[in-house]
Amino acid sequence: MKAINGTLSSQYSNTSSVTITAVAPAAPTNLTASVQSGPSVRLSWTDQSLNETGFTIERSIDGVNFAVIGTRGVNSGSGTTVTYSDTTVQAGKKYYYRVNAVNGNTPSSYSNTVNVTISNVPAAPTGVSATATSGTTTDTIRVSWTAPAGTINSYDVQFSTDSSFATNVSTYNTGSNWTTYSRTGFLKKKTYYVRVRAVNQIGNSTWSNSISILTP
Repeated sequence: MKAINGTLSSQYSNTSSVTITAVAPAAPTNLTASVQSGPSVRLSWTDQSLNETGFTIERSIDGVNFAVIGTRGVNSGSGTTVTYSDTTVQAGKKYYYRVNAVNGNTPSSYSNTVNVTISNVPAAPTGVSATATSGTTTDTIRVSWTAPAGTINSYDVQFSTDSSFATNVSTYNTGSNWTTYSRTGFLKKKTYYVRVRAVNQIGNSTWSNSISILTP
């Protein structure tokens, strides 16, 4: 027995400890992935929790073995959209992604898994040809080509009066499924040089071989 301020008290009991485990946050949902220029991959998901302290982003090249590639800070609340950009991807490769929320060191379950394939830079168009049609004051040049394989977002068609394309150059962008392009306003009885390149989210192809066309 011990006397404390004149009052008798017992010895202390045994000491025990308790660990307070953080409540796991709800798993994110609606994970999507889209390829951006760079290339990069933009991830987007819906926050389903009010108690997370952040998010963990994981990536895989086989869909089985995942590794953490980044983290994202806490978001404003459940139901909001969270994004993350992976700028370390390479052309010609396929990637799988998943994310989870964390509350301190306590993780949520994983979101759904998504995958994207990063396209290669396209090859140059082939078979470029051109025809010229006479107009009242100026002429029209119609350019045709064969599309290369792979993902194509658009084409650049370039005209010049200089065979080296160093001066007097005009470049026009077309739609993704075009293999012909017509433009008016060319001077009569003048030689123009034409070339074409393919464009996708990864970059531009090299220019095709240039051809010359003499307007009527």
